[in-house]
This record gives sequence, structure tokens and C-alpha cells, in this order.
Amino acid sequence: RIFCQSIMFRHSCGICHFANLQRSSDITIGDFWGIDLINASFNDHRGCSLVIANTLLGRRVVSELNLNTISVDPQLALRYNPSYYESSIFNPSREVFFKLLLEHEDFGRIKGIIFPPLNFMQRIQKSISIKFNRFLSK
Repeated sequence: RIFCQSIMFRHSCGICHFANLQRSSDITIGDFWGIDLINASFNDHRGCSLVIANTLLGRRVVSELNLNTISVDPQLALRYNPSYYESSIFNPSREVFFKLLLEHEDFGRIKGIIFPPLNFMQRIQKSISIKFNRFLSK
């Protein structure tokens, strides 16, 4: 939760010089965010990798590997994976998180500060949102 909300990102993620479409590598590999929206049958809920061949050599290497793959429109894949082409945007709570961590605060206490308990109406809204998103992804 802390990672997915951009709280635990390294400082370099916010100023990444490699987050652009002009790649210097033959292959780029990362988490495939949004696979459930692109091809739900490929989402095993344990993680799916996005492998992008940036050059002809990269395409040849990927084609020679014995991977369980599907082809996806690159523009569609990149829509859900903005870290490919832009630096991460930090959560405003990131500074508080690292300050408390450096002060050797208990991790559970830090989570309680960063994510205060939800009130009754917030819990209902969150529950409805989760159920609605599950319904849409079926």
C-alpha cells in the first residue's frame, strides 16, 4: 500500500532520466499495470510483467525466449504504465514517512499516521468502490 501510493519511492524515481520514449536499452521489463483492463484472462493476481522490445535486437531476443506472452497494442500498454515515459510523482506523505522512518518510529505507528483509520462513511464508500471496480473488471 505504501509503495503503490508512491510514498516509498526512491528520490531518483522523481527525477528519472530514463523515463522517456527514447530508450537506450534493447528491452524494457517492468510490472504490467493495467493488465486486468487490457486482457483479464492474463491476470493471475500474482503479477504480470510488461516486456517491451525497443530495438530489432530486442525483438529477436524476446521472440527466441520461451515466454508465455500475448501481444498488446503499445499505446494501450503505456496508458496504464506512465513510469515508462515520465518520472514518478511523489505522494505528499512521502517526506513525513521518511522523516518518521529515520527517527526509528515503529512501522505500525507510521502506517497509522500516514493512513489514519477511516470513519464509518469512508469505509462504506471504499467498500462500494471496491465492489464496483470488481464488477467492472469481470
